[in-house]
Amino acid sequence: MYDNLNRGSNYKNVIPVIQIGILDFTPFDEHPSFYPTYKMMEEKDHHVYSDSFVINTLDLTRTDLATETDKRYNLDEWARIFKVSTWDELKELSRDNIFLGRQRRVCI
Repeated sequence: MYDNLNRGSNYKNVIPVIQIGILDFTPFDEHPSFYPTYKMMEEKDHHVYSDSFVINTLDLTRTDLATETDKRYNLDEWARIFKVSTWDELKELSRDNIFLGRQRRVCI
């Protein structure tokens, strides 16, 4: 959405739009990734059109590919939450998580 720009404004001033898709499948089998970022770019010289339009996907099936940065921000742990199917699994995941654990009085 470029609705924050007025006529004649520079596209460098646009407010970034970031889409995050939470997927239970790998969209590109030949390029598996846990949390990739996609940007629009020119095909020939790979010049990125804009950093203001980004598509991120969180592949719940590929937590094994989480980077150290992903792990530092606990993104892999959050991804595992989407895959639980029982309360016991959720309790186990939340046991050592200060955001989900009983320290915050979350009813589990």
